[in-house]
Amino acid sequence: MRGFKNLFKMILGIWDGHDSGAAIIKDGKIVVAVNEERFTRRKLEVLFPKNSIRFCLKSQGLNPNDIEDVAYSTSDFSLTLTRRIPKIKDDYYYVRRRIKKSGMDNINRKILNRTGRLRSNYIFQLISNNVLKKELNKLGFNNYKLHLVDHHQAHAATAYLASGMNKALTITMDGLGDGLSATVNVCNDGDIEKLYEIGTKDSLGLFYQEITALLGMRILEDEGKVMCLADYSERISKEKNIMMDFFKIEKGLIKCNISLGRRFSLLKNILENNKKEVFCRMAQDVLEHYCLNWFKEIIKITGMKNVCLAGGIFSNIKNNMNLIDNLDIHNWFIFPHMGDGGLAVGAALFVSNMKYGTKPYALDNINFGPEYTEEDVKKCLSNYRKKVDCYKIDEPAKFAAEEISKSKIIYWFNGKMEYGPRSLGNRSILALPSNMNLKDDLNRIIKRRSLYQPFCPSILEKDAKELLEPFKKADPFMTMGYKIKEIKRNFLAAAQSVDGSCRPQIIPSSDEEYSKLLRNVKKEIGIGAVLNTSFNIHGYPLVMSPENAIETLLSAREGKLVMGNFLVEIK
Repeated sequence: MRGFKNLFKMILGIWDGHDSGAAIIKDGKIVVAVNEERFTRRKLEVLFPKNSIRFCLKSQGLNPNDIEDVAYSTSDFSLTLTRRIPKIKDDYYYVRRRIKKSGMDNINRKILNRTGRLRSNYIFQLISNNVLKKELNKLGFNNYKLHLVDHHQAHAATAYLASGMNKALTITMDGLGDGLSATVNVCNDGDIEKLYEIGTKDSLGLFYQEITALLGMRILEDEGKVMCLADYSERISKEKNIMMDFFKIEKGLIKCNISLGRRFSLLKNILENNKKEVFCRMAQDVLEHYCLNWFKEIIKITGMKNVCLAGGIFSNIKNNMNLIDNLDIHNWFIFPHMGDGGLAVGAALFVSNMKYGTKPYALDNINFGPEYTEEDVKKCLSNYRKKVDCYKIDEPAKFAAEEISKSKIIYWFNGKMEYGPRSLGNRSILALPSNMNLKDDLNRIIKRRSLYQPFCPSILEKDAKELLEPFKKADPFMTMGYKIKEIKRNFLAAAQSVDGSCRPQIIPSSDEEYSKLLRNVKKEIGIGAVLNTSFNIHGYPLVMSPENAIETLLSAREGKLVMGNFLVEIK
């Protein structure tokens, strides 16, 4: 049986760092991928992804002994140490997520700045291999080969090998990993060749983390809030933005001009003398300015016009929008799970490419998680019969669309769970995109998050061409920012930022249930668009199971849940 299954060229990928998870690549394509947070219910889980691995195997009808190749990523000092002493990792998880800061946070920052520069070496690799083999053996794995993939190689593999482009410039950018913060790769016919690399001292990602920390927010989690706050300030001229002097571009590389300790002190002083939104605007402008000008130089050097992107920096959709709007390129692709949570996929794709010569393919959906049958839903509902009422409905998409048009909030639970940080129509909370009162209710009562954070729209491709400018291409993964046409902004009043921009999910018309819902919404209100936010309460992971969905509904005390063919309401 083992040999037969290997005909499908399967690789198990695992990631046991920040936002840990697992994935299986079959014949060079992602067939299942999940993150551990959905199982443990701890957002951005850091512990070894045993639940994710078990689910991946079960979903494909595999036993541990059917797996011949396991790929994992990163063996720098910090991750190797926490693999060897997992209590450090677990303790730091709570320190990082703590809102109230202490003197230890400054110490942790200094340690990270120093240890993050350390590259992987033979000792680190040996320790990491031994620890991971012990964890895998506990789950029943034996007689397999363990493959270590460099952090940024794994990011590059997700961007290039899921892009569908045969020849492309692939750029990775994040805080740090394996001693680097960014790489430039020339990719052709499946080959990934690194051209440039940038160390952690010069990291724009670490710079943005420092901004997040100084604002009293959670690093590796709240950087999006910095981006949102920046919209509440006017643009600041380059000459008046002190932060611009922190970096320069030299010989195809981004360089930090001052020591990290000096930079942190200057940032504290800038924050003390400016409003928070101005501080955020200055930081966002630095990110956009240096990314754009660096990209221009790299594209000029390489002459390549297809661009693939991955790494946490590219979760910043305003930066992405600035790049794509101002670069002379033909095509672009951003891997949907661009942060470290996508490294399990990246490690497995890289090994599949190296071992079997698999080529790039065009990723068209990321519904790679658990799916629940009608019997599963019925069984779950029976356990909550004292708390909720449920009714069978014949056309869930039509029913939900009618309710949304009446300004009702709908919790939408359908099909396989999405992979990555965005809700894309399978685990979503939906509302009328023009109703500002609903936006406030969602933020204050249901999501329980800061009121300045905007919501996003899901839009049918045909309607997106009428609402957005300039229309770029269908993006079903919410990886790009757009400006809404000024005369159309009232249609998406509740699903945009204060500057008239949005992060839309643009989807083609299809037989998928979510596409049907949007078409039914169009019949009701005239446009195929809804406000779409993740099905969770702020600070918690996206819901995975029917139980998670009902518990979230009960906690929020507002709205109606459409779960498969059932309508669920609180008694």
